Amino acid sequence: DGEFQWDGIGEDCLVQIKLSGPTIAMRDALIVAREMSNMLAFKHLMKDGDYTHYGASPTIVASPTQPITGMVVDSESGMPLKGIKVVLSRIGKSLWGSEQITATTNDEGGFELNGAPLGGGHGIEVHPSSELPYFDTQFELPLSSNAVPLQCKLELRKTKWIHGRVTDEAGRPVAAKLNY
Repeated sequence: DGEFQWDGIGEDCLVQIKLSGPTIAMRDALIVAREMSNMLAFKHLMKDGDYTHYGASPTIVASPTQPITGMVVDSESGMPLKGIKVVLSRIGKSLWGSEQITATTNDEGGFELNGAPLGGGHGIEVHPSSELPYFDTQFELPLSSNAVPLQCKLELRKTKWIHGRVTDEAGRPVAAKLNY
């Protein structure tokens, strides 16, 4: 029935909760522990979001999610890449990041991100482990006005490994810090 109860909150305290579920867009909600009418606290000029402060008995409308499904593959061979972290790094055209929705690719390179709001235009980052010869890469998804899952194929280009050695003038190995 969508109801929730949270006991033990001090009177007049402001609580930030995170709403998420398989069919709704992830979002935050701000609740004040007292009976009051809903109130828009402020409109942030740079960060998207709903800054409504709800009273202690809120009805919060959850928006539907737009699932993002896809594959991560090697750009040259087309082979799927497993164990790659995929992050919804930006919601729509927002200027602020969001790294709360993540997935890891399966054996077939597939992933699914749930919790993104409708609209598309989201930013995705792909983070291979340091044992894999691929760069962290960013992608932008197309805009979309319907609830059909956004499907994408994310192609990663192999990096070049550099193998070297640092020695003193006599050829003995020495400790060194490498920066690039």
